[in-house]
Amino acid sequence: MTHPLVIILAAMLGGLAVLIGLTAAINRVDDGLRRREAPISLKRWPPTVKDLGNNIIEVAVFGNARWDQIPNLLLGGFFVVAVLVSFPVPGQTATVLLTKVGFISLFLIATLVSALWMRSRHTRYRIDLTSGQVQRQNKLFGWPDKVKNYLLKLPVQAGFDCQPTDAERKDATMQHATCWLLKDNRKLVIVHKSPEEARQFRADLAGHGCPTLEPLPATK
Repeated sequence: MTHPLVIILAAMLGGLAVLIGLTAAINRVDDGLRRREAPISLKRWPPTVKDLGNNIIEVAVFGNARWDQIPNLLLGGFFVVAVLVSFPVPGQTATVLLTKVGFISLFLIATLVSALWMRSRHTRYRIDLTSGQVQRQNKLFGWPDKVKNYLLKLPVQAGFDCQPTDAERKDATMQHATCWLLKDNRKLVIVHKSPEEARQFRADLAGHGCPTLEPLPATK
């Protein structure tokens, strides 16, 4: 059992089993959190549209699509480090072993906190389709930030030509994005993970009285 190949194979199989089990547990817990609209999410949820009445809608964005893969990379990096640190060292003392366990535990806690911080930054936009007024509020772990106010150009309509005209400022992550044009010609942008998510979001917007048109006037 002390042969290096046996240790590596056992570590790989053990890590794979842990990853599969952890993924299943995360999916189950996250489904429950999403149904309850909890302030903490383990995964990034698709943006939603809700009708508040009086020609007002609420757009909720749960996490940042640009950071979607970072928590998974953090967790993968943790398991790699844990496997490497777990290799037995000839003559290691109990103190060294406890130090390794403590290091792995601290690394796991830091990884989980970082992942939750990225996932649990939720933003809600309250959009008045009549006046064009927008109230934006970020919440981190459910803790509300200051409300910011914007004013959209009328009539209120969303678009998916969200890239700036300056080639140096173009962002590949905005190839699937929905945006509104502000009075000062800036854009209020919702980035999507996939074209399917973008189509569903725009269909929900249209169903609540906010059409999506192409293209929006470009900003410079």
